Amino acid sequence: MSAKTRLTIDYDKSIPGELNLALKEHSSNRAARRLFPSQPGNRSYFRPCSSSSEPDSVAILRITDEYGVAKQIHHQFQKLLILACWAAALLLCGTGRLVAQELEPLTFANTPTGINIFGVAVGYSQGNILLDPSLPIEDLDGDLFYGLLRYLRTFGLLGRSAKFSVLVPFTSGKWRGRFDDEPAQRDAAGFGDLRLTLDWGVYGAPAMNRIEMRDYQPQTIIGASIRVIVPSGDYDTAELINLGSNRWSLRGELGLSREFGRWTLEGLGGIWFYGKNDNLVGREMEQENMYVVKGHAIYSFRPGFWIGFGVGYGNGGRTTVDGVPRDNRQENWRFGATIAYPINTRHGINLNLGSGINRGA
Repeated sequence: MSAKTRLTIDYDKSIPGELNLALKEHSSNRAARRLFPSQPGNRSYFRPCSSSSEPDSVAILRITDEYGVAKQIHHQFQKLLILACWAAALLLCGTGRLVAQELEPLTFANTPTGINIFGVAVGYSQGNILLDPSLPIEDLDGDLFYGLLRYLRTFGLLGRSAKFSVLVPFTSGKWRGRFDDEPAQRDAAGFGDLRLTLDWGVYGAPAMNRIEMRDYQPQTIIGASIRVIVPSGDYDTAELINLGSNRWSLRGELGLSREFGRWTLEGLGGIWFYGKNDNLVGREMEQENMYVVKGHAIYSFRPGFWIGFGVGYGNGGRTTVDGVPRDNRQENWRFGATIAYPINTRHGINLNLGSGINRGA
């Protein structure tokens, strides 16, 4: 059992409210009144936004509150910090390894079509962690800093809501471990493998624009997701530990999402398929499929402001090197928490905490 912790801060140059508007608040008047209830001496003015002046904004109302808003927001932010501290204390007590069951709340959330989102993330991980967890390395200890560039586009696919995203990672890290009882170490910095993802709401997520989304009523959503990892990262054939994997990988996933008031519950299951690495320091490596299940619980305070908790389990992924099976089947648990907070209609911050347990056979 090895320890690993991760902290990620995600800053999106996007419209965070629109990703959750369809989840919790589909009437702007209702959303505004829930956030700023009528009180004596508290005057709020709601007026429509012009789509021409704010073409990328899903919000249809501007809210101007002369009294009391800052105090209410301050109280909500205090609650957020308390939840964040609780989540950090829980998660940092765990141990684990970076594995295939990435925890991503609101994967199949219905979103307006025609939205472009750009994001930048930075993070730190420590412990028994590899960018390619299939590598046959024992007693691993690593420290790495990483950054992510992300682009996401929402659109309609066969009348259903869909999202396509591109993610480019950059990593700088140090690793120490053993391979066949020989010391293995690496200090490296560079780009990791490109990730392409398509998420599609097969049922319960009709494709709608920003105006049509106002009348959308939340319901059960069944979604499908395909992720492809392209072997585009930095790879040195003379090194055992690399930033790239030198192989293709494909993940297929099915999931179910259902709302219960302010809560959203999600369950997902998937399979990772791995291609062959034909040059692992002169050897050939193959890997069996990895089977994963995940669950999320998300609580929405208001559009764009939510907290989510997740757990994932993965089993399989034993490797074969030069035709010889290795005793390294993976059995991993992953725990995570995400807090999303909107700065304004175009910018938001996500804080992600994660840890896990590896019981590789």
